[in-house]
Parts: sequence; structure tokens; C-alpha cells
Amino acid sequence: MKTDVLKTAGKFVSVGVLAAFLVACGGDKAQPLTSNKDEPAWVNNMKAAKEAANSLIAAVGQAKLLDGNINYATNQATMQARIQIAQSVSAGVEQAIKDMAQSDGLKISENSLQAAKQKVEATLQKTEMVQRWVDKSTNPQTLYVLVSMDKEAYENAMKNTSQVLNIDADKAKKLSDTVEEMLKK
Repeated sequence: MKTDVLKTAGKFVSVGVLAAFLVACGGDKAQPLTSNKDEPAWVNNMKAAKEAANSLIAAVGQAKLLDGNINYATNQATMQARIQIAQSVSAGVEQAIKDMAQSDGLKISENSLQAAKQKVEATLQKTEMVQRWVDKSTNPQTLYVLVSMDKEAYENAMKNTSQVLNIDADKAKKLSDTVEEMLKK
């Protein structure tokens, strides 16, 4: 009986801790993004970033400008944006392949899927910084960079992916179109 009481008490404590955690994590409203009056629209708005880059695939990276070393901050922010692009495109490719496997019966091994993702990531060298902006209102100042992948690099990535997957031209086009639709969102 003592064990039953302890189990019941333990459950109430667990529920109480969970409830307290959820209340602490929740807020009344989502905090709006603050912006500097000089801030370009692309800093906090992906649609504006894609428009400013004139590209389907774009990302924004940021880095603190330490000791006035703009080259180091630019490299760090650019690397961050490239990683975002790689993750977006890789995730799109993976999801499109899985969707095609379900709808079209496409059979792709896990090794082929990983190789395809690596081919996509290899095209990151074809990304370029389009714009950069320094937020002078922060301390230390923050550098933002807008990085994009041009259409030709994207098409090459999809071509390489299709070759690795050993799929025919129709399926390759479907894969590319599906990934492109995902990236537009």
C-alpha cells in the first residue's frame, strides 16, 4: 500500500513538473522581431531575401563584428548561410525522393540517398554572397550577409543527384520540380 501511495504521489509530482515547465515555456504572444530602421528587408524576411538575391534559393547568415575584422565576420556569416542552403536543398531532395518512392514505387537505397545529398552539398561552392549589411546599433556590431545559389548551380545539383540515383529523365525532372516547389515555400 505504501508503494501505491508513492507511485501515485510520483505521478502527481511528474504531472506538476510538466505543467510548470509548459507554463514557463509558453508566453502570452509571440515576440515580434525587432528591426533597425536602416535594416534591409532581407534580414528578417525570407521572401524579401529571395527577391533581393533574385534567386529561388537564398539564406541569411550573421556574425558579430569583433575587433573590426569584417573579413572574418563575412566568412563566418557566409558559412552559416551556406549551411542553411545545404540543409534546405538536402532536406528538399530527401523528401522529394521519399515522396517519389511512395507514389511511383521508386526504389532508392540509403547509400544512394546519402550520396545524392553529398552531391547537393558539394554544389555549395557555387553559392555567392549577394549583399551584406552591418547593424551598427548592436554591441558588438552584427554583420548580416545574403547568400544565394543561382539557377545553374541548382540545376547542376539536381542533374548530379539524378545521376547518382540512376533515374531516367522523366523522374529526374519530377524530382527537380518537386524540390523547387518545396523551396518556394
